[in-house]
Amino acid sequence: MNQFLATHPTTISSWAVVIARTCAFYGLNSKELLKKAAIDEKVLGQPGQRIEIDKIARLWNLAVEQSRDPCLGLRVIRHIHPVTFHALGPALLASRDLREALERLCRVYQIISDEVEVRIDSRDDGDALCFTPFAGRPLPVGASVDAFMAAAVFYARMLYDASLNPVKVEFMHEKWGEGREYERLFQAPVYFAMQDNAIVFSPQDAHKTLLTANAEIAMQNDKLVFDYLARCKTERLDQQVRSRLLKSLPLGEPSIETTAQSMGISPRSLQRHLRNQGTSFTEILDETRKHLAENLIRYPHLSVTDVAFQLGYSDSSNFSRAFRRWFGKSPNMYKRFL
Repeated sequence: MNQFLATHPTTISSWAVVIARTCAFYGLNSKELLKKAAIDEKVLGQPGQRIEIDKIARLWNLAVEQSRDPCLGLRVIRHIHPVTFHALGPALLASRDLREALERLCRVYQIISDEVEVRIDSRDDGDALCFTPFAGRPLPVGASVDAFMAAAVFYARMLYDASLNPVKVEFMHEKWGEGREYERLFQAPVYFAMQDNAIVFSPQDAHKTLLTANAEIAMQNDKLVFDYLARCKTERLDQQVRSRLLKSLPLGEPSIETTAQSMGISPRSLQRHLRNQGTSFTEILDETRKHLAENLIRYPHLSVTDVAFQLGYSDSSNFSRAFRRWFGKSPNMYKRFL
């Protein structure tokens, strides 16, 4: 792990708020539990603060133990709301479709926790949102896994429809009790002791365009999320680069030299660290432009040339070629199908 990654994995402090409120619902003394977990109660009133994963794990374990409810992690959704996870919630809820919301989550999952990897697997039965611990790190506390999975479905139903049900749900941990609580919440077959923690959504549900989609709101909240991550010591280097590109692209063609200078490191060092993370400056720049293009092209008041300049292209022809490579059609043709 290099200097740009967290030495101690952390999570956003709002998780502690959610756990404390769930404990209070059970009639437990949440202040006492926070104290035992070595979590300063003042942090709960400071949105966006980070808490070490070890402390949150301790709080989860204390909550499960004292409530005597192994399924406590599933109960937290009654205390989750759209801004529990900073600007990520509003960004998810403004997404074009469920698939885009899942992709958005995968780009910035560290806002919730940086002890796991979140990804999308395309399976025969649908799109699977998967999350697994990084190599060398212990398995997350079972209740925290349950809470993450429940929260993901909570946001998906808020985004799509309350009747949305996954194709199936998979947990790496063993089954607690008879498992009926899980099936009641997810309204889908639930499997335990699996290779991944995964929620599978059907292709029809994942790709249905939603009436609540708002590209402008989604993009503005994306920027808030990246700005938040840029202020956190836990942010991955590739996200630091992405955050700076979001700000610099409208000013013209970015380079690795100017980006590295803004980060206080040499271009060679930046490229080496990115390579260690399995990516490159060119790849991040291309992905960032693609993501922005897909949002900006939906603005009726922006011409193709306007979008090109917003993405740092000096002329629209280069942008059009890149757009055709990304989406298989020209920007103007793409606009006609919106």
